[in-house]
Amino acid sequence: MSALSVPHPLASAALSSPDRVAIEADDGQRSFRQLREVVAEKAGWLLERGAKPGRVVALVGEPSLEWVEAFFAITWTGAIAAPIDPRAPRTAQDELIARLEAAVVVAPGELERRTAVPERFWPLEETRLILSTSGSSGAPALVRLTTAQLIFSAFGSALRLGHHRDDRWLLCLPLHHVGGLSILIRASLGATPVTLHGRYSARRAAEALDSGAITLVSLVPAMLSSILDARGATPFPPRLRAILLGGDRAPPELVERASALSMPLALTWGMTETASQVATLLDAAGFQGTEAGPPLAFARVSTDAEGGLVVEGPIAPGGRLETRDRGRVRPDGQVEVHGRRDLVFITGGENVDPAAVERALLTHASVEDALVLALSDPRLGTVPAALLVARGGDRPTAEDLARDLAPLIPRHERPRRIAWVEAIPRSATGKISRDAARRLFLEEERS
Repeated sequence: MSALSVPHPLASAALSSPDRVAIEADDGQRSFRQLREVVAEKAGWLLERGAKPGRVVALVGEPSLEWVEAFFAITWTGAIAAPIDPRAPRTAQDELIARLEAAVVVAPGELERRTAVPERFWPLEETRLILSTSGSSGAPALVRLTTAQLIFSAFGSALRLGHHRDDRWLLCLPLHHVGGLSILIRASLGATPVTLHGRYSARRAAEALDSGAITLVSLVPAMLSSILDARGATPFPPRLRAILLGGDRAPPELVERASALSMPLALTWGMTETASQVATLLDAAGFQGTEAGPPLAFARVSTDAEGGLVVEGPIAPGGRLETRDRGRVRPDGQVEVHGRRDLVFITGGENVDPAAVERALLTHASVEDALVLALSDPRLGTVPAALLVARGGDRPTAEDLARDLAPLIPRHERPRRIAWVEAIPRSATGKISRDAARRLFLEEERS
């Protein structure tokens, strides 16, 4: 392990901005000095229970001020923090904790204050976090993130978005996912205040953004859509200077709708394995649905022989990651993301790219949202099927859609079966749940 290490970010923030608000939540607020003091004392309680460098501490509970204190207390001891989805069934939580081989399992309200523990630096190659990610297929994976990945990711984000002394983050993403946790890391490194919403409410988020207090927020497309639905069609305050939009595909219509209200969108492509952002596009003008922008300062993106996107640099595990996404890097260095390579399937001997079919479907006047699935077929093995959300009252048949889309997609990629639903199933972070979508499709066909 490298001997190179960095001071704890929270300790640095407490030294530079002791009286600045660090976190504001429903259960209270702390300045950076207060947060450091509480964290150092709660770390003592964790050490008594076996938390130490290299050991995993599972953290179960809803986002709150006490949750943030517990998270930083775990990192203060040098242990590996493993946040657990608080809304997962108890059996699923227990199974994950067993897989993690957690030495300690804590809930935020359990931690007590003891004699303060001295600051411990973070070795760059040491694992800081373990996150569980299911992706779109529901197959869980445990992802380890090192100090170096978190630090370089935060710096890369700040270089792309800018760092202002009067910034304030709105944190309304789940804290057991990298999108939410990365905000805590960025904020501690930059001594930036955070307003934390424990449970997501579109109306509450809209009010926070409209208040003029927030300058930065990270959202997934489903959240952005709900926020726009929850407020009037008035421009957002000019103090709101960047809205990171990622975690799932961004429909061009949604981007256009937000841009019309002067929302400063920063379209981003990233993943848990790279500690969040890889490429970010600050100018959404003319967005067609595949642009991800230039890579951040500490990342380089290329393609392999199969057209898969490859990330290199200190944000990638081991310096290099062959991602599950397909795309291309344009001559000007801009990254385009075309969809997941592990979702391409074969029908009648021909490849079907669900993302390409979905983009074509979304151009239809009657389609608000679309998801293409591979369903079993006795003759062809698999056929493309589409789960669709209607725009307005018109619901064309599969034959009508195939005719209308003939100029856009080849015959073998046109959906053979369709089902109209109220909404595409998504996770708490807005990611499409393909397992749930498949079940819903089959239920709609039987009804």
